Amino acid sequence: MSLSAVTTSILIAVTLAGCCLPPSPKGAPDAGGAPDASGCAEGTHDDGAGACVQGDRCAPGFAFEGGACVARPEPAARPIRFAWRALSPLDGPRTLHTATALEDGRVLVAGGLTTRQTDQGALDSPLDAATLFDPEAGTQKPAGRISQARSQHAAVRLKDGRVMIIGGLGSAGAQASVDIFDPALDRWEVAPPLAHARFRHTATALDDGRVLVVGGDKANLQTVAQTEIFDPASGQWTSDAPLMTPRLTHAAVRLKDGRVLVVGGIARGRLTTGSAEIYDPRTSLWVEAASLPVASQWHSALRLDDGRVLVVGGVNAPQQALIYDPAKDTWERAADIPRGRREHAAALLSDGRALIFGGRGPNGVALRSADLFDPATGRWASAPSMPIARADFSLAALAGDRLLVLGGIDQEDTPTQDAVIWEPTPDDP
Repeated sequence: MSLSAVTTSILIAVTLAGCCLPPSPKGAPDAGGAPDASGCAEGTHDDGAGACVQGDRCAPGFAFEGGACVARPEPAARPIRFAWRALSPLDGPRTLHTATALEDGRVLVAGGLTTRQTDQGALDSPLDAATLFDPEAGTQKPAGRISQARSQHAAVRLKDGRVMIIGGLGSAGAQASVDIFDPALDRWEVAPPLAHARFRHTATALDDGRVLVVGGDKANLQTVAQTEIFDPASGQWTSDAPLMTPRLTHAAVRLKDGRVLVVGGIARGRLTTGSAEIYDPRTSLWVEAASLPVASQWHSALRLDDGRVLVVGGVNAPQQALIYDPAKDTWERAADIPRGRREHAAALLSDGRALIFGGRGPNGVALRSADLFDPATGRWASAPSMPIARADFSLAALAGDRLLVLGGIDQEDTPTQDAVIWEPTPDDP
């Protein structure tokens, strides 16, 4: 090999070595000399993350300016703004009904209570009519009738997209009847009934697709202890372990690990309870959980993004806000909600905040107001109020942080057919 070829090979090797050397730790001198004031040797600089590098290299989140890596400011997040928008009203006034979002974006409205004028005056009358409401088109159409007129029932969407209507209160009292709506066919079918008639109960979809029905009222605040589970695969109900504390007007929330938290409500003796218990579908057993500091009923319970549960308001403690930590089985007092309420609604937004709105105030009068809770700061903020005050309405959570609110009781305790939607407002130009 010639001398020139050897020299070229050496130069290439030196160049490659210089380009590919790993970053040097601070305080480790290299061929460039002793460390400077920044802790890096001459000819190198701190990349912003503690490593000494050459050239204009910087760690993610830093930019090379003036011979050094400086933090690149993150663009300020633009606040998401929301507003209420009025929609075409329901086909008739109703309250204590259900509204269930379907996979195709439509909303199934079923049952409820309305007021009819008779020779004896205004009488409350349960409904058997169902409606398909299309929030996108602003239209609605009849969706047939459920097998029995009812209010204060439970509704749950199954994994296959069908919707179950379970139990409720009819003209003859508590009902055991169950109906299933198939949105692919826009048709109802009668399902096997509950073993125990009930209303003011909860129905929770489990992770495996089954449905857990808990508590309720069988007549005159007589609580139901029996727990029932519906299996869509077999189309049958089975009985499971009874509640430790029978209750109605309680709240039920599926936890991140698949268990179900049941909290508060009216217990035996018509006494408001603060007790809580957790159902584990893997063992079919209930275990006692930490009780609420103050007994409550007609409160809301909402699972937050981090798995904790926010419980707000209710009878006895209308301004109370508590956070349950399933990992510790503890309740933590949060800041009081600015405006106390019960029989309200709660929804989780995509940014992790919780919207609490409507319901009845401590004086029993329906509310328009809404409040936002931020779990990151533990603080409340006012949100835009609904166009009209209402309680005992239905809520359907739609895609894109939109919330459809239908019907309810107004400040005159009269059923309304008003329909509104909560939605993000367009960004400012």
